[in-house]
Amino acid sequence: MGCVRGAVLAIGVKLVLLTFCTHYVACDNYGYINLPKAHLPMYFRRFPALEKQCAEDENCPYRTVIASQSYQNRKDAAACWGYEEGCTERTRYANNTCPGSYVGYVQSKQAQLDTFYSQADFGTLFFDSSSQPSTTKHLNNFVAPLKFSFVRDQIRETRIMCEPQFPHDSSLECSKYLRFCRGRNLMINFTDLAHRSEPLRYKMDVLRQGQIGGHCRLHEKRLQDELQHISPLQSWGPELRFFERLERPPIEDG
Repeated sequence: MGCVRGAVLAIGVKLVLLTFCTHYVACDNYGYINLPKAHLPMYFRRFPALEKQCAEDENCPYRTVIASQSYQNRKDAAACWGYEEGCTERTRYANNTCPGSYVGYVQSKQAQLDTFYSQADFGTLFFDSSSQPSTTKHLNNFVAPLKFSFVRDQIRETRIMCEPQFPHDSSLECSKYLRFCRGRNLMINFTDLAHRSEPLRYKMDVLRQGQIGGHCRLHEKRLQDELQHISPLQSWGPELRFFERLERPPIEDG
């Protein structure tokens, strides 16, 4: 579950702000793999055990795709989308061409390509880059128009803001200035919004004290230190400045 506003907030279980998930669903459920065929090789390459399971399962809708020669060719040619650690220019899904002149804003044609890649390269993206997921559910993918290199940088900067104390406990982690956040089993109270008639886009008072929190060990100073970019669309600071530790898990059956 997530939301895009220049940053991403993923909130787990019963509270949905976009589309996020966890890794490894029931063995016979492939509905969470919602990807174009051209992207399946990169997905299954990251989860070879799942690919093997699908290839042997008559009920897997991707079984014939995996067995096709075009799938194998594409799998050999493109190993990654572009944001992953170790993903090179040769192995990433797409490489752009910039036919226009680079003179005036960069020093070379390669610098022009690199600048485009880092500032304007959009594509499909997945959070969990682990090849050996440790949880018992599978992350449903989501598609978001975020720059690969931008997202890679955000993942590198990510720190835990509210630390879970047991499996399925609440959690919150964010990158620098809270530009990118993801959480699980959090409480967000939107009931006040039902009484507001004005447009809420760009509003920074959507939440107030007592309306967002989680049952986890809150690193309060760490969170406060990142509240420097409080403005619409820039970060999750306007909402997370009110984050507090809850005495009880908000989703006790999760």
